[in-house]
Order: sequence, then structure tokens, then C-alpha cells
Amino acid sequence: MALQPCKSCKQQVDDSAKLCPHCGIAHPGVKGIEVIAGILVVGFIIAISVSMCSDGESKKPVEQKVPAEVVINSDSGLSRLPEKTMPESLLSEVSSLEIEPGEYVEQLNDVFKKIKLKYRVSTKGVVIGDVNDVLKVPIGKHSFLIARLSKVDGKIIDIVIVGGGDGSPSSGLDIMMIASAALAAAAPAVEFDEVFRELPTLLKGTGRIYGDVKISAKVMDDLGTWFFAESVEKSDL
Repeated sequence: MALQPCKSCKQQVDDSAKLCPHCGIAHPGVKGIEVIAGILVVGFIIAISVSMCSDGESKKPVEQKVPAEVVINSDSGLSRLPEKTMPESLLSEVSSLEIEPGEYVEQLNDVFKKIKLKYRVSTKGVVIGDVNDVLKVPIGKHSFLIARLSKVDGKIIDIVIVGGGDGSPSSGLDIMMIASAALAAAAPAVEFDEVFRELPTLLKGTGRIYGDVKISAKVMDDLGTWFFAESVEKSDL
């Protein structure tokens, strides 16, 4: 049995308890950020599935075999799976960040070292999807990093950092530091310090473009603060 603070009253409770004995809230040991991250991953998978169904109804897909690349409990990078048949319509060019998960994780850990944050991440923890796979990485107590991975070449399509603090200044600063590091690692043309300075602008709804990467942020009310890194086509710059 492990004890941790109740998410509501902050009294010590069993992390597997169904009800808090102090305030009566359900599942007191489950943190809100964990629920948000789970919802986001499920949302990715549902969106992908709907896309597949809609495409199948509009026209008959042309089958084409492509290699599927995924990361499964590996710190060293990608593991190749047997070829999988996918509709050609789902293999149209998708802009990616042009970075492998292992390379991105290495860059992020380097940023953490430079700014003296104790966190380190790996490429473990992938949810397998029909069209894209999703890498979900918890960072600290208040943040999750979620990246969509292409099955065509295994590269990261885009990245979302979800932050949900406990209302304390320290948790807010922790989320800002993690988000800035994660965005800087995704955009090699910008350093951590500049991303950190630009966070207030990002949170007001104004994105920033660094090289081929656009970064942005959005406050999602009760769902915390979300930070995004995605590719920008050169023709749109």
C-alpha cells in the first residue's frame, strides 16, 4: 500500500482507495493530469479511426504495403515490425517534425541537463494505433508529453505537452520549464531561454515559427494548459 495526498483535501490516503476517508471524493489517488493525458491519447485514436471510416465510405481504398515503425519498450530507438497493409489514401504526405523519437528524447534530455532540471525521459510507452502510434511520457508530477508517430517512417508528426498544476507557484513554474524544454527540443532553431520568454505571448494565442516548426499554446480551462509543436510547410512560412 502506498500513501499519497488526496487530490481534493490533501490528506494522506491509499493510492488505490476508491473513496477518500476524509472528504469522500472518488478515486482520491488518481491525479487529474493522468486522466487528461488518458483522454487525449484516446482522443487521438478515436480521431484516427473516424478518419479511416470516413475515407472508406467516400471511395474504395487502394491497398499498398508500407513498413510500420514503432517504439516498444526501447531506449535505443525504433523497432521494425512486419509490413502492414494500409489504404493508399491514408499514406498521403503528412508533415512531420523530421525527427526520430530516440533523437528527440536525447535532445530533450540535453535541454533538461542544461537548465538543471532533474527529469529524464525515454522512448518507452507507446499506444499502437491503426494509422499513427502515440508515445505518452509522464514528466514530473504535473505534465505529460504526447507525440504522434508516423507508421510510414516512424518520425514524430507533432507533439503536445499537457500541464495540470495544483495551483501552487512551484507547480506552475515546473510546467513552464518542462514545456519550454520540450518545445525547444522540437525546434532546433530556438533555444530554451527564448521559448521560456515567449510563453506569455504563446498563451495569448499568438504562435511562433522557428525554422520549420511552429510552437503554440492554449489554456483549456479545466483541462489544464496545452503546448504544441508541429511542422510548418516551407511554402507557408
